[in-house]
Amino acid sequence: MEIPEFPIEKTSQGQAEITPRSERHGLRRYVPPEQTTIPAQDYDSLLDYWHILFRHRVTLLTITLASLCLALLISVVQTPTYRV
Repeated sequence: MEIPEFPIEKTSQGQAEITPRSERHGLRRYVPPEQTTIPAQDYDSLLDYWHILFRHRVTLLTITLASLCLALLISVVQTPTYRV
């Protein structure tokens, strides 16, 4: 049996000593997870966006070159169509 993604907790502590079969029908409530995310940064200028692009320049260049090679390959393999 998989562990559920949302933590569930019994609503009544008196139900802790119930047999396993009847425990499935016990009242349960959703327990929200603790705040673990980091708040988002505010980007105030274009310079901040430039720094983001500069940090990921290798990934951007790789995607650009791969797209260019794929476009060239498709255009070479494709049969030319001439229309008047």
